[in-house]
Amino acid sequence: MKLVLFAAWLFAASLTPQAHAASPSQRPRSLQEVIDLTLAEGQNYPMEAEMAPRLGFPAREFPHKRLRYKQSECPDRKEHTFGVLYEVDENGKEHPLHLLIGVGTGKKKDGVTILDAMTFLTKPDGTLEQSLHDYGRLGEIKTDQLKLSAKVQKQAKAELTFHTKVAFALSLRPAK
Repeated sequence: MKLVLFAAWLFAASLTPQAHAASPSQRPRSLQEVIDLTLAEGQNYPMEAEMAPRLGFPAREFPHKRLRYKQSECPDRKEHTFGVLYEVDENGKEHPLHLLIGVGTGKKKDGVTILDAMTFLTKPDGTLEQSLHDYGRLGEIKTDQLKLSAKVQKQAKAELTFHTKVAFALSLRPAK
């Protein structure tokens, strides 16, 4: 059912008149263009040392920039993030190492925020390496590492599609 709704939403998005000056041809962005945009305009949002081991990295902070689309502004009422973990060379140039892509919801219930989110760690070419499911009350979040099943691969691909096609087609602007 969700896939059908997403497909209908994607189709409707393709019919929406656009006023985005970056691409009058309306072609979707390439993954590399989204990476470049994130490095140029994304918020500095270092990956916390506590998160790093969950993704197989040493427990230290990693440089990370991200674009975030608020739950209230996305047609599916989910927050979407596109992050780039990167290193900086001796000339100050940023080089992407991994992408950290997230989608989820935060809902208030009886004054408590309940999180349900997926995080996908990919190579810069979009190849899925890991997937996490975070859920529960803020302050008591549980995390499950997911097997890279066909279903999880499909969810990761849908998120990449959101960032390369849907957000662009709908002229969504990242939150500041």
